[in-house]
Amino acid sequence: MTSSHLVLRKRMTVADALAAIRTLEPDSEEIYQLFVVDRYGKLSGEISFRQLVMAEPTALLQDIMNPEVISLPIGVDQEEVARLVARYHLSALPVVDEGGLLVGVITVDDVIDVLVEEATEDIQRLGATEPLERPYLETPPLTVFRKRIGWLLLLFVTETFTGTVLRHFEDELAIEQSKLSQTAVA
Repeated sequence: MTSSHLVLRKRMTVADALAAIRTLEPDSEEIYQLFVVDRYGKLSGEISFRQLVMAEPTALLQDIMNPEVISLPIGVDQEEVARLVARYHLSALPVVDEGGLLVGVITVDDVIDVLVEEATEDIQRLGATEPLERPYLETPPLTVFRKRIGWLLLLFVTETFTGTVLRHFEDELAIEQSKLSQTAVA
């Protein structure tokens, strides 16, 4: 979540809102979906950049904004955020406190980062390993050893049992193999 975001006021005109957008950094990712607050900072609505550009410069934001805003309370699980963004095809999602005050915005870029992180953890767990906090090649060997030793010991013990069972049935396996060889020749 980013707490430094552009906030528009309900009583601003479209011209004022566009002037505020012009003050943003050129590579700002937050201009596609903008959030409107009242004079107390309470989330009141949302407006798209396209709506702003198409509206009359003298129109008030409260007249053209969409008052139906999907928002999240502080502390919602990352996976729930990802589900909401995917379900409603959102580019940004406002985060509000218990009083409805806008405290931050989660962008789709943030959600993608979370999804990649969660998928990496899931794949590491599928490989029967503890997830690493850093990339594999940047992780110290001792950390990798500690994360992997449990499964390595388990595999070593099961391989020992497998070898014992194979040695126990070695004669029977040799007889079966010779039968198969004779059948293949005939």
